Amino acid sequence: MRVFWAILWKDIRYELRRRELVAIMTVFALLVVVIFAFATGIRSDSPASMAAAVLWVATSFAGTLGLNRSLALERDEQCLKALLMSPADRSWVFLAKATGNLVFLLAAQVILTPLVIVLFGVEDTGQWLLLGATLLLGATGFVGVGTLFATMATGTRMRDWLLPILLFPVEVPVLIAAVKATANVFSAAPPGESTIWIAILAAFDLIFVSMSILSFGFAVEE
Repeated sequence: MRVFWAILWKDIRYELRRRELVAIMTVFALLVVVIFAFATGIRSDSPASMAAAVLWVATSFAGTLGLNRSLALERDEQCLKALLMSPADRSWVFLAKATGNLVFLLAAQVILTPLVIVLFGVEDTGQWLLLGATLLLGATGFVGVGTLFATMATGTRMRDWLLPILLFPVEVPVLIAAVKATANVFSAAPPGESTIWIAILAAFDLIFVSMSILSFGFAVEE
C-alpha cells in the first residue's frame, strides 16, 4: 500500500509542478468540443445525445493523449524501468499509475463538461449525482485498460499510434454505456434509465480493471 501512495503522490506532485499533462489534455479536448459544436451549427434535434457523444469523443481523444504522454515521461526519465526492477508488487504499481491517470482525466472533465453543457444548450436536469457517477465510472474504465495498453506500447517504436489501435476497440462497450447514461442525464430521462447504463459501466469497470491488474505483471515482463 505504501508503494501505491508513493507512486501516486510522485505523479501528482510532478504534475502540480510542471502543469503540462492536464493542460494538454484539456486544451485538446476543448478544441474537439468547439469544432464539433460549430460544425453542427451548435443546434441539434437531439442536443442531449449530441452533447453526450461529443463529451465522450473529446474525453477519449484527450485521455489517449494523456496516457501516451504520462508513460512517455516515465520512459524518458527511466522511472518505469526502475519501478519494475524494484521488489514492489506489480499490482500496486499498476493501480497507482492508473489512479494518477484517472485523477488527471477527471480534472480535464471537470473543465470540459460545463463547456459542453453550455455550447449544446443542455438544460439543467438536476441529476448531478448520476452525471458524476457516469463520468467517474466511464473515466475509470478508460484508464483501467488504457494504462495497461500504454505501458505495453511505450517500449515499442510504434507507441504513438499503437495505443489507440489497441485501446479503442476494447473500450467500445465502456464508451457506449457512458454515452447512453450521459444522454439520459442530459435529457432528464427517468433516473432508472440512467442507472441501468451506470450499472453496466460498473460491471465493465470491474471486469476490465481486474483483468488489467492480473495482466500487468506479465505484460511488463514481456
